[in-house]
Amino acid sequence: MNRNPDSKLDVAVVGGGAIGLCCAYALASRGARVTLFERNRCGEGASFGNAGWITPALSAPLPAPGAWREVARAFQKDRPLRIAPRLDPALLWWLVSFWRHSNASAYEVGARAMLTLGASSPESFSALQESGVRFEMHETGLTFVALSDGELAKHRKTFDNLTALGYSGEVVALSSAEAHALEPALSGATAGALQAVQERHVEPHSLTNGLRDACVQKGVRVLEHVEVKQLEVRGRRIGLRLRERLLYPDAVIVAGGVWTRPLLARVAVKIPIESAKGYSVTVPGAPSVGRALYLSEARIGVTPFLESTRIAGTLELTGRDTSIAPRRIESLEVATRRYLPGWKAEQGQRAWSGLRPLAPDGLPLIGRCSAYDNLYVATGHGMVGITLAPVTGEALAALIAGESRGVDLAPFTPDRFDSHSDRRSVNPVGKTLRSVR
Repeated sequence: MNRNPDSKLDVAVVGGGAIGLCCAYALASRGARVTLFERNRCGEGASFGNAGWITPALSAPLPAPGAWREVARAFQKDRPLRIAPRLDPALLWWLVSFWRHSNASAYEVGARAMLTLGASSPESFSALQESGVRFEMHETGLTFVALSDGELAKHRKTFDNLTALGYSGEVVALSSAEAHALEPALSGATAGALQAVQERHVEPHSLTNGLRDACVQKGVRVLEHVEVKQLEVRGRRIGLRLRERLLYPDAVIVAGGVWTRPLLARVAVKIPIESAKGYSVTVPGAPSVGRALYLSEARIGVTPFLESTRIAGTLELTGRDTSIAPRRIESLEVATRRYLPGWKAEQGQRAWSGLRPLAPDGLPLIGRCSAYDNLYVATGHGMVGITLAPVTGEALAALIAGESRGVDLAPFTPDRFDSHSDRRSVNPVGKTLRSVR
């Protein structure tokens, strides 16, 4: 590139959710000149109403041995996992690929990669706070609550397997009496619990607000309500079309969640992500529980914040439909009361749905698209977007910077579903960024 070696690297980030904001923050912290484009307001997509968990213990891939049986039942209406029937060749391809990855070998490889990527997740949030990013965080662990001994045994086996694959967090088994002592709001039907001690949670909107403010303080140009509708190709470089303007930054990061797929398709980059819709209900006021709970059989998360309590759950493959189905909200609340009898609908409670990008192998797509010299992707994090946001931002910034100490992103390459990709490891923009650090 014909550039002044002492000039700052120019980076465009498309997407202002937790992932995009963390990418922008990590790059600005390295001296890059960053512009972030968000089609709505930062943090108001999938980041807004989720459980806010920082949970390496739940970061293993969704496709696992036996998972296909659950998918086969997902066409029934009121399952925690639901697939809306539709004539969509891309969805059919995604389901076949999911089935192919639902085996022990693929699960073990994916789980090791995810545990390695997320190993420093809890500490990465502490590092954000220490660097001046302000947000609400709670370090009270994550408690897996079960109504049956059989469900508890499944969790123990899962944690044993995760430990063998690299999970290093402490897990404490609790009897029914100990679980009640820890969380008095639990039902008398609780059989027991497992507490993952190192897990944490954040209030996700406070996180994205804090990251946005910190980005601005570091000089990031944050452009909200500015949609990047088209990417342009010039040789092996990608540009951004913004109405009458055409920009060609040194690096383009597309972190647009479920909207990443149609945007990249316009430059012949195919990424197989589906929209996994989740629901939550947030009740304002003093929290009704003292810690984050995973209601095992119901697959529902309960999260207490300083001024509210949130229940979250379900996974629907319904395309990019953000409508709220009242029966799903009702089923969330009914199932929650099996564990927390005191849970009830409150005046002023807020129902929400959001779309999480999910790849068929359960791993995020993080890295450079080899067809172009300056195009990078950060999407497909599924249900662990908050958990992996800071480590994703750091890893991608390190890759763009050409740093040798970065996390190995090979398992997460965006090219892994494309048999025709040029898988070169050259990073053409890294040398410049190193020169300005």
